[in-house]
Amino acid sequence: MLNKTLIVSYTFPPSPEIGGRRWAKFSKYLNRKSVPIKVITSKIHNAQNNWAKDITDIECKIERISFNYPYYLGIHPKTLFEKLMYKLSLNWSKLRTSGNYYDKSIHCKKRLLAKIEQYIKVGYKNIIVTVAPFHLATHISSLKTKYPKTNFIVDFRDPWLENETSYGYFTLSNSRKIFEQEAEKKVIESFDIITTVSNNITNDLKKKYPTSTAKFITIPNGFDKEDITFDVQHIESNPKDKIKLVFTGTFYMPAEKYLNKLCEWLDVLKTSETELYNNLSIEFYGKIHTNIKSIKRHGIIKLNGFVPINKIHKIISRSSACLLFLTDDINYSFSTKFCEYLAFKKPIIVISNNGPTGKYVDQNKIGNSLTINDSVDKLIDTLIDIRTNRKNYYQAYDIEQFNIKNITKKLLPLLK
Repeated sequence: MLNKTLIVSYTFPPSPEIGGRRWAKFSKYLNRKSVPIKVITSKIHNAQNNWAKDITDIECKIERISFNYPYYLGIHPKTLFEKLMYKLSLNWSKLRTSGNYYDKSIHCKKRLLAKIEQYIKVGYKNIIVTVAPFHLATHISSLKTKYPKTNFIVDFRDPWLENETSYGYFTLSNSRKIFEQEAEKKVIESFDIITTVSNNITNDLKKKYPTSTAKFITIPNGFDKEDITFDVQHIESNPKDKIKLVFTGTFYMPAEKYLNKLCEWLDVLKTSETELYNNLSIEFYGKIHTNIKSIKRHGIIKLNGFVPINKIHKIISRSSACLLFLTDDINYSFSTKFCEYLAFKKPIIVISNNGPTGKYVDQNKIGNSLTINDSVDKLIDTLIDIRTNRKNYYQAYDIEQFNIKNITKKLLPLLK
C-alpha cells in the first residue's frame, strides 16, 4: 500500500478558478485507487463551480486554511472604495515581500509550514504541491533538509518566469525578478520530483538547472469522461452545409492579434466566398473582452458568456470544429479546453504563431493550424476540410492518452 499523500493546492473546488480542476480530478482518482490522501487548500466562501461533484467522496479529507492574502487584491475593483482598498492592499503586499506581491501564497509561510509539519509527523510521506501560486513551493522547499526521507513533489501547471500572460512577473522590478529567479532555482534544486503539464516546460527546466538531482516528468492535462452526463450519440448535429465553430474558456488578451486576423479573413470571405460565409457561425463561451472591435464587424460571431459545463459539452458536441487562440508564450499548451475538444473528437483550429500545439494538431490530423502570416485561402481550405471531413480527422488518433483516469496512473509510481 502506498504511503499517505498530502496535496497542497491553493485553488480547489468549490472555488470557480480553473486552477483547482487538475488536482480535484487527480485527487478523486487517487482516492479511488485507495491512496490515502489529504488536501490543504485556501478558504473560500459561498462559491460553486463545475467540479464540486469531484470532491464529494473526499470532502472529509480537505482542510481549508487562510493564506493571509489581502482580499481586495484578489478582486477586480469597481467602486471607489474597492479601488482605494486595492491600492492600500497592494502597498501592504509590496512592503511585506521582496518577491511577487501578486503571488497569493507569498504571505503564508509560517502558517503553511506548521500545518504541513503536522501531517509529516503523523506519517505523510508524500507532499505534492501544485503551482501557481508559485511560492507555495518556495515555502515548502525549506522543509526538505529537515525531513530528507519525505518525498517532495512540485507540479507546474504554468511556467514561473517565462509567462507573459499571467501572474505579473514581467511587471516586476529587476530586484523582484531576481528574487523570483532565485526562488525557482531553490525549488528545482530542493524537490525530489518535478512534474509539469507540458514537455516544453519540463525540458526548459531540465536545461536551465542541469545540476538538479530531481526526477522530471510530464503529466499532461486531460478530460474526464465523468463530466459528460449525456449520450453523445443522440446529440443533434448541424446540417451538412452549416459550419459552426466554437471557442470555450478564457480568451487571453495577448492573443487578440490572432482574433483580429481571423476577422480580417472573414472580411474577405464575406465578399469573395458569400455562400461559405453565410453558412458559417462562430460562438464564444466564457470570458472574453467584449471591446475587441474586430468582432463587431461580423454578425456571425456571437459572445455568450459563461455557461455550466454540461451545457458547454453539449455545445462542443454539436459544433463542427473548435477554436484555440494561443498566446506566443504558451503556444505549446494542451489546455483544459484543448482536452475537452479532444474528448468529443472535434477538429481543432489552432490560430497561433505556429508553435508546438499547432504543429501537433497538423501532424496528428486532429485539426488545422493557422498563423498570422497565412492568407485567407488557408482558412477557406480549413473550412472545406471541416465541412467535408476530407482529412479523416482522428482516424488514427487515440484520445485515451488524455483521459484523466488513465493519466492518474502515471502518478502512482511517483509515490512512496
